[in-house]
Amino acid sequence: MSRRNIRASSVLAAKSHNPNLHDPSLHAPGLHELGARDRKAVRRSARIVAAATLFGACALFGAQLAAQDKGDKKLYCWNENGSKVCSDALPPSAVDRQRVEINQTSGTAVRAVSRALTDAEREQAALAAKTAESENDRLRRELAMVHTFATEADLERSFRNRFELLDESLKGSALSAKNLRDSLLRLLEEANNDELENKLVGKRTVEKIRMQKQELRELLALEQRQSKERAELDVQFKAALERYRELKKAMAEAAAQGTTLLPTAPTPSPSGG
Repeated sequence: MSRRNIRASSVLAAKSHNPNLHDPSLHAPGLHELGARDRKAVRRSARIVAAATLFGACALFGAQLAAQDKGDKKLYCWNENGSKVCSDALPPSAVDRQRVEINQTSGTAVRAVSRALTDAEREQAALAAKTAESENDRLRRELAMVHTFATEADLERSFRNRFELLDESLKGSALSAKNLRDSLLRLLEEANNDELENKLVGKRTVEKIRMQKQELRELLALEQRQSKERAELDVQFKAALERYRELKKAMAEAAAQGTTLLPTAPTPSPSGG
């Protein structure tokens, strides 16, 4: 028997034992077994499937957003000419009016907007905010004073130094004024004697008298200002000491309650929008 006949006999024998030997579904080639054209076709099909999946996801997301927007749609209600008006759109004429915004899906009010302030109300609100800010600044300074001086004695010592400086200045001004007054009196007496003796008062003496009178007036004015500052400082000290005691007591009470005396930020005025 020839070699070709032997190979054919072997194939027939294999078919008789395994009838599925030539089933194409059992021998599908892998991607590496395909030709270049077939591999491109497979990749193109994969890209088409991926693009379709992405497009479907985007469409689903857009539908969700549309549903959300529809669910969040508002109904605006306001008073106009004594009547209640509601609309799903807010006209420009109602922007500054007091209104209520209602969720159309749930029917519940989601926001209340106050009317816009008038010019006079805005000016009054600005003035009130400025006043509150000034009060807060004052309270901060007073609290800083309490934290700076642990005891009343420390506060008194701080004022005592200022009192001593002013007292020394007052003494110096008073002494200078006394000396200048004495010098001026001597010059005036000298000029008076010359006149009594029918002598002409010298120009130098006249000039000295004029200059010393001017200096004495300035010294007396300075002494008066210093005396006023001394009196004002005394008032400041008494007020500071009284306020110090009040804040010390208030801080102790606040600490016992777990609160603070620090000012809070002012609440902004409501406005339409």
